Amino acid sequence: MTDDVLPLLAVHEYFRGLPADALAEVARDARVAHHPAGAVVHKAGAVPDTVGFVLRGRLEAVRVDARGVETLFRVIDRGEQYGMMVGALAEPVPSQVVA
Repeated sequence: MTDDVLPLLAVHEYFRGLPADALAEVARDARVAHHPAGAVVHKAGAVPDTVGFVLRGRLEAVRVDARGVETLFRVIDRGEQYGMMVGALAEPVPSQVVA
């Protein structure tokens, strides 16, 4: 898979129909991250500092309670994004995202 951000954003459903100049502006701040299966993408209790757009594969978001027990919260599939709403809070979140 290519690491060139602009064409990857252009085919993502979230950015469909966005004018080229706006897409280029987003691409300037974007980066591609590859996460192997089982890798933690966001650790529970951390303040989210990125918004992710799933280009390939899927992620699982699990809630982690005070005892460390994990409960499936949401599956994030290709074409979806994560982190936008909780990132706006700028507070730690009790969920972990795993590839």
